[in-house]
Amino acid sequence: MIKVKKRKFLLLPGDGIGPEVVGEVKKIIQWFNKNKSLDFEIDEDLAGEFHMINMDSYY
Repeated sequence: MIKVKKRKFLLLPGDGIGPEVVGEVKKIIQWFNKNKSLDFEIDEDLAGEFHMINMDSYY
């Protein structure tokens, strides 16, 4: 049996590619995991202005 390395995605919604786009990408990855028996791992974090707004020290 061939051992397949687990693939990881880091989703970073931020300036230019916002949360609405990244949210749809996440749905596509989850669809492939469910319907095509794939095992992609998803990590998420914020980038750009979205990251700065969520930091207490921004203001």
